[in-house]
Amino acid sequence: MKKILTRAWVAGLLGAVMAGTANAEVIYLDFYDDGTTNTSPETYNVLNSTAGSGQTHPVATAGTGLSMTGLVDTNGVTTGADVTLHSYSSFRTAGGPAVGGTYAHQPVSGIATNASQDSFWVNDQGNAASFGFILTFTGLTGSAYDISMLAGAASGGGTWSVTTGSGDSDTEAYSTAQTEVQQWTEVVPVGGTIELRSIDDGSGNWQNATLSFVSLEEVELANSLLALSSGTLSLNLDAPDTAIDGTIEATFVPGSASTDVEILSMTADAGFSASVTSTILGTANPAEDITVTFDNSSIGLASGETTNSTLVVTWTESGSGVNNTSEVALDVIYTDEPSSLVLAPTTLSLELSSPATTVGGTIAASFVEGNASADVEVISVTADAGFSVSPASFTLATANTSEDISVTFNNATIGLAQHGETTNTTMVVTWAEVGSGVTNTTTADLDVTYIVEFPELEHGAIIFEADTNNTTLLSSYNVNGTMSLSGATGSLVLTNAHGGFNSTGFAGTESIETQLGRGLTTDDTVTMSLTVDSISGTWRANGVTFGMAGSVSDWPTVTTTNLMLGVKAANQGSDVQLRNSWLTNGNLGFDAQEASMLDGFSIYLTADKDGYTFVIYDIIVANSTVSGAVNGATWGMVSGSFSGNEFVDYFSDGRLFYGAQRFNTDPTTDPLVSFISDATISVSVPDAGEFTGVTVSNGSLVVEFTGSVGRGYIVETTENLSIPNSWETATNITALPESPMTLELPTTKNAAFFRILND
Repeated sequence: MKKILTRAWVAGLLGAVMAGTANAEVIYLDFYDDGTTNTSPETYNVLNSTAGSGQTHPVATAGTGLSMTGLVDTNGVTTGADVTLHSYSSFRTAGGPAVGGTYAHQPVSGIATNASQDSFWVNDQGNAASFGFILTFTGLTGSAYDISMLAGAASGGGTWSVTTGSGDSDTEAYSTAQTEVQQWTEVVPVGGTIELRSIDDGSGNWQNATLSFVSLEEVELANSLLALSSGTLSLNLDAPDTAIDGTIEATFVPGSASTDVEILSMTADAGFSASVTSTILGTANPAEDITVTFDNSSIGLASGETTNSTLVVTWTESGSGVNNTSEVALDVIYTDEPSSLVLAPTTLSLELSSPATTVGGTIAASFVEGNASADVEVISVTADAGFSVSPASFTLATANTSEDISVTFNNATIGLAQHGETTNTTMVVTWAEVGSGVTNTTTADLDVTYIVEFPELEHGAIIFEADTNNTTLLSSYNVNGTMSLSGATGSLVLTNAHGGFNSTGFAGTESIETQLGRGLTTDDTVTMSLTVDSISGTWRANGVTFGMAGSVSDWPTVTTTNLMLGVKAANQGSDVQLRNSWLTNGNLGFDAQEASMLDGFSIYLTADKDGYTFVIYDIIVANSTVSGAVNGATWGMVSGSFSGNEFVDYFSDGRLFYGAQRFNTDPTTDPLVSFISDATISVSVPDAGEFTGVTVSNGSLVVEFTGSVGRGYIVETTENLSIPNSWETATNITALPESPMTLELPTTKNAAFFRILND
């Protein structure tokens, strides 16, 4: 029922205050006071905020809101009551405007102008969704209260109602009229709490609600009442139980004569029932627990299903002849979770390091006890793609809550060979809760990465160690400015102080053949090594370059006589790109993190008649798309092959080269400096085969010889050492499997000579 605010209502409140009603609480609460002086004799509690409008306003936050403790009554006496206001939507909330603003009420006689005209407001921000205020008073000590409210809207409308508290259940409307008062009489607190909630009428978007003023006046009830502790009761029934109890407290609220209250009946359906020990409540028995029981045997809920009902308590004040009802909304959810299992981890990643062929890990299967505590039987555990698992079956129970599943990868069946190569599969665990007749599967992802450990490169005899005397400085792009190579072997400093985007480097002055003192042969292996301890200054796109230069006449460019590894700075990004040739041939397929290059790195270039390999290490690999490098690894590798006599042709006149390009900054204040502790060339020759034993058996010559395992050899024979071209091949050994090795050489000659050559 709509109630119009009248002068009589205000006068009544004032009269009660001025008369000093004994033992009565009258609490006035003003929302968002604008700071003007209250002229009325009443004492106002002011709930305000300086936060301004917006979604961060305290009232917009359901978990926070605005609150006030120790509210005072109109006599200025501090009560035990507290108040909280928040919205139950996520939409913007703001404080009210100045006097006479759009979101304020019209002036109300008897209430200070600023109290009636200011307001809090909540807006739906264009969403056609329910929104509104929740106003909660706690710590109330009175038996019942009359409540009056000034609430309205600038657009739209809605209703306010008491959501915690018994008695007056009227739904009070608010609208844009802003001259209404919402009133409830004899509202009984539940546990000292009264809650009021507004809801919009859903009439459209961009609606809002306002709240200006509330009063609570403690009143004495004419008739005794029955109050229930809650308007809702939610139960959770877990199997194997078939029934569950809950309680609602019924409390006696005395009227003027303190007449007893009698519970006449309690009814509910859908499997719910209610009982109480004593049906008479009064001063001698002020509270009773109503036991609410749900019995699933008559309903048959399955796991996860719910049902609901309404408990209707019919009661009367003794001798009044008037029956009243109070209601409680009931609901229950039934849970019958089966026993199950979980796997941890759900992804198992293994690394197989060469030369090992197997690697293993463990996944734990854990028992998750269901409502009936039934065992879990694992029927099978399977995997493929080189993975095997054990055990293949087992049982989990309360007495055996976990089982380790051993996972083994065997590369013999897959044949991973390249660094970074991977394979993967899914482990499938098939299981059932004992007695359920239902089969389930739980899976875990398995993968393995093949790791080739950093190759140990063997240095042969060192024929070149860079210093300031055996190197030639080279530059590209601009040539203005200075460049230098200083220090000594093992502690060289290459300084690029050229202007512009200039590159500075050095190459060995003499060729490998000159340093070696002989011609390079197909039996030789050349290794060039470089270690840069750090780089200071700002480098540019072309970064650093290392490799074999065919001459020192000019800055190395792409020719068949140059073999370079370029480390491109990628315009000072977080990664640097590696290129397998100077300025061409594209990205190698992996990068290195820039910081890991600038704080030092090493590069090997090793080459023989079959091909070449660059290895860069003391870096952090990134963005790899190739098998020669694994993301996060500390080294990467790239290889190529030679055909014909390319190795000898390229490297005979080759020399070690290193260069770095600086950014176009001031060369005097930001030179690019490389600190180099190793820059060497070494040449190694594989061990020549050597006969170490000879015997004759059954007309055959049995020889034992040693050599380099994996190297190819040719065994030749002749009958006459004086004829140079009389040697013939007796046998070929493509790759020596072991050393020493025993070899049987059939012969029908009375005399023969044998020799071993490197293949």
